[in-house]
Amino acid sequence: MDLWILKKKPFREFYDIHVHRKDAQVTERDLEAYAQKFKSVFELMLAEHLTLCCEYKVSRQFGAFVCFRIVEKGSKVAAIKRSSIEDSTVFHAIKQTQLEDAYGSNRLNELPTRIYTSECFYLIKSHFFKDWTVRQAIADANEEVKTMIQETQALA
Repeated sequence: MDLWILKKKPFREFYDIHVHRKDAQVTERDLEAYAQKFKSVFELMLAEHLTLCCEYKVSRQFGAFVCFRIVEKGSKVAAIKRSSIEDSTVFHAIKQTQLEDAYGSNRLNELPTRIYTSECFYLIKSHFFKDWTVRQAIADANEEVKTMIQETQALA
């Protein structure tokens, strides 16, 4: 029975993206499910004493974002919560990163963006449901794990 449910999930998500919730905006509930799945995949590579904290928000200015922080498991930070980060803070980080990229390529794109700071990293995408599904969370977490492994190997 459980295997049958697992096989049905991709079809249900495909239906949601292309029929049921086509062009629908992402909800906070969607972002929470995304963050939970991303966290469960990403934490597989973290040391036992570390965990991933997530903050999420739908913004009127630029879509939606999730902010991730790696913290000690004993810390009093909520695992997954709605973000209190101001839009202007995230907007400044987005534009700074895009301007640095545009300097070399002479163009400015409004694409899904990944921003890394010394304290956290952001995933910023559109406000549409299709960008924030559980399967997309798995793909994004795998991408981040791959990036971390490549950077770790480069340092070695």
